[in-house]
Amino acid sequence: MPTLRCASTVLTMIGCHRPSSWRSGPVKFLYKAYGVVVLILVQTLTLVSVLDVVFNVQNQDEFSDNLVLTLPMLITCCKFCNFLTHGNSIMLLIDTLQKKPYSPDNNDEMNIETRHDKHNEKISAVYMLLSEVCIVMILITTLLTNGKNRMLAYRLWIPFDYSATAVYAVVFFLQAVSVIIASLMNVTYDALFSGLMFCIHSQLEILGLRLQNVMENGEESATECARHHNFLYEFAAKVNEDFQAVLCFQFMASIATICFTLYRITQTDLGERLASTLVYAFCMLIQIFYYCWYGNEVKRKSLEVPDWIFASNWASLSDNTKKTLLMIMIRATYPIEFTTAHILSVNIESFMAVLKTSYSVYNVLQ
Repeated sequence: MPTLRCASTVLTMIGCHRPSSWRSGPVKFLYKAYGVVVLILVQTLTLVSVLDVVFNVQNQDEFSDNLVLTLPMLITCCKFCNFLTHGNSIMLLIDTLQKKPYSPDNNDEMNIETRHDKHNEKISAVYMLLSEVCIVMILITTLLTNGKNRMLAYRLWIPFDYSATAVYAVVFFLQAVSVIIASLMNVTYDALFSGLMFCIHSQLEILGLRLQNVMENGEESATECARHHNFLYEFAAKVNEDFQAVLCFQFMASIATICFTLYRITQTDLGERLASTLVYAFCMLIQIFYYCWYGNEVKRKSLEVPDWIFASNWASLSDNTKKTLLMIMIRATYPIEFTTAHILSVNIESFMAVLKTSYSVYNVLQ
């Protein structure tokens, strides 16, 4: 799918998704071995960051420093496990978009799909680039300012002395590689979910074009529109089912991360780390806003279906066709909405709620 080309490419790069064209036995084995190595790196980094809380953390400031890495790593592991569990289901959803009634029927519908694909690809690329620039900036800043003191970019529990130059270089390199891979997993999962939501947005616009083109005695085309509309609700429900558990954890982790980052900025003398901490906080806000903006766009677009029907030549249609369109309008009064485990809706209002909750928890910490 062109809409998900960027996410699919990165998933292949980090060993999560083998292209169907790689069918030879040796290639399959090597790619699976590469995926295992990547998984070990990410899981090891998560483990040593959690063990740092158990063995090293002594006060609230150290705990806040630890959460900068531990929470995103736990989110990454959660997303990776969810992709392994629901990967086949997600790929079936992507394949479904290339079949009727989702596939475009004419040039106008093809133009709508192409325009949405290009728009989504640009946003996904910028989102991934921003996240990786943040990680690289933190790594380079740490190496330049604290490399002589043998400090790592993030707090970890290291069960041996790494003060020697060669050992420090190896540990720092492994941490950098693991963090970059984990961040790619994290943002690619986000891009995959948002890409599917944007596919629904594109399909709703195609449905609107079809509704406006229903002609006199067009009972068959109206029935196809009703079928298309119903399939979109089922498609959205399946997408929400595959991603909602991770969404819930993401929202909770984002609240905690934003809160503790705000605490670090206002209560701790960060020195050279202030710039990287501000960039990190901005990226966490962008990550949760990324979900909410796409979810809000899908909800808003699904509520426009009755307007498209009124914009058509409905007065000249047959009674059976009008009844079909009326059923579509009644169904459209309940928008397509994504939720986090049926608790919190994924929209702009929820984004504002996350900010307010983070500030409230920050006041409690004070």
